[in-house]
Amino acid sequence: MPYRILQDLSTAMLGASGIPHDTRQLFKVFCRMPSVEITGLLGEMGPGLTTTIPLRRRAGEPDYYALASFFAAISGNRPTEPRFGRIGEAIDLWIGRLRRFGMADVPGELFGDVIWRLYFAKSLSAADRPFVLSRPFKATNLNIQAVRDRLALPPFCAARLDTRGYDFLVTSDSRPIAVPAGTIKLMRYYDPIPMLLPDTMGHIAPVRQHYMLTKRAARDGHFVCISEATERDLLRLFPQAAGRTTTIPCTLGEFDPADTKGPALGEIARVRFSGSALGRDPHQSADMGKILAAAKLTPETRYIMGLSTLEPRKNFEGLINAWLRIRHAHAPDLKLVIVGRPGWRFEKVLDAIRPHIGDGGLLHLQDLSVAETRALYARAVCFVSPSFAEGFGYPPLEALQCGTPPVLSDIPAHRWVCGDAALYCDPYDVNDIADKIRRLVVDDGGPTAREALLRAAPAVLKRYAADTIAGQWDELFGRLKRGERLPMRA
Repeated sequence: MPYRILQDLSTAMLGASGIPHDTRQLFKVFCRMPSVEITGLLGEMGPGLTTTIPLRRRAGEPDYYALASFFAAISGNRPTEPRFGRIGEAIDLWIGRLRRFGMADVPGELFGDVIWRLYFAKSLSAADRPFVLSRPFKATNLNIQAVRDRLALPPFCAARLDTRGYDFLVTSDSRPIAVPAGTIKLMRYYDPIPMLLPDTMGHIAPVRQHYMLTKRAARDGHFVCISEATERDLLRLFPQAAGRTTTIPCTLGEFDPADTKGPALGEIARVRFSGSALGRDPHQSADMGKILAAAKLTPETRYIMGLSTLEPRKNFEGLINAWLRIRHAHAPDLKLVIVGRPGWRFEKVLDAIRPHIGDGGLLHLQDLSVAETRALYARAVCFVSPSFAEGFGYPPLEALQCGTPPVLSDIPAHRWVCGDAALYCDPYDVNDIADKIRRLVVDDGGPTAREALLRAAPAVLKRYAADTIAGQWDELFGRLKRGERLPMRA
């Protein structure tokens, strides 16, 4: 009999890359596995707007009003009810301990468009739509805020979800929730960065939440880490999880070389130019025209590229300083293209970007489509990510798919993910970052570093193909259903 899987899709509501992207790709992998019957669990990653919407298993017709209210709430169409100060908030928390959470069937023929737009459209192709939406879906009012609220009151009392009939519940974060004995909880674990790099967080709350959620979840759940480096860090921080951890990496989506034949840098820049460093919308002023005129972009323009949310961990200041050294010493016409929205504590990054925008040497873009991103990858001299920490890292692999070698920080996750298909640098040494970029920018004659990296790429990329990942999940499901304990990580 096939394994019956209930996959929580709440994180798929968020951005286009990273954890949300992996959540969507994993659902697609499960859809293709003959050994799996997959059901998508639709939830909220917001402030708890869906908590009071009554979603229950019920006989007869679905409660269409409750479902419509659910989708309206997660779309941001209903404000949070006031809690009347600290006393009211405390009352809310205690009432929340008594609240029952449920699931309701979601008729795909009525709500398929909504499901696709909210959970899948950001990174799956339109061709995937009929295939993905042919699977059953359920909605739940057990959201991440309801889980976090339980942490505020001692003693901890896990929220319950009736998952009878499912062999596995797969979540994309650490969720300490109670399920019936017949359901095994599998939690994707992406990184311990809030614990290990707390100085890069925008607020103290993520540190506490990460610790408390993971500590509680480690009591009875299994962790499926996205890299062996992440698994080792998890076990150092939470040794009580030993014997219930494994590593299955993220899945790369399908790639068609024709996807790289998209618009050129100049055309993309005109549409996707970011005004974050300027402090105003460049499309509503003369700024963008002046900057693009100064940049003198042509199909032959050479550039290096970085892509990520702008936040302290990504070390964009190091990238900018390394680019300046290459530009001054070796390649005066080399551009730097930074793709990403401001995230948190991004002011220093924008300060580093600002002086180099006016002459068109540095282009800051945001909100690119998949086709535009692949076109930029394909035409870049190299992709650069000197980040201080990662759990996995999609962009270097996506660059390799497009035929562009990466320069990456020499950290365990990057080494494990990209192997021999990248050059590695010390993220704290600007000279070393610049030297590794120089090896790909400046042709010293003979077999180039670029050629060596691209020869290694196919073997690396094969590790993250959908069929490879499906086999690893199938093996994990079989082990756990047979009652086998997972191997201990040394």
